[in-house]
Amino acid sequence: DRVLKAIAGYAHDNLRRYDQVFRYGGEEFVLLLPNTTIINAKRVLDRVRRSIKRHRIKIGKGHSLRVSASFGVAVLPAEGPVKDAIEYADKAMYEAKKAGRNRVCVWQPDDNPKGGG
Repeated sequence: DRVLKAIAGYAHDNLRRYDQVFRYGGEEFVLLLPNTTIINAKRVLDRVRRSIKRHRIKIGKGHSLRVSASFGVAVLPAEGPVKDAIEYADKAMYEAKKAGRNRVCVWQPDDNPKGGG
């Protein structure tokens, strides 16, 4: 729980005041970045990813650890269902993990995730 709270905090600290962070299940979060291009979303999430990796998270009894995060980015079209955007972002996140973790991948409109670290 401490790790998840810390990650949510690092994400929140690197976002605009009107961006939102939601826990989506297990160890997954959805970050909602309204009025953001996909290119800027990748930049923001790269900043969040680096912030998470830099910080030691205190887990109690004098122990701490560092964690990494993988992100998938997708556009939420005005006319499309939210579940589709989450599915595409999820696919991009798994591509990020498959490519070595600690990176951001973007789901492109041609259904082809692209990314980097």
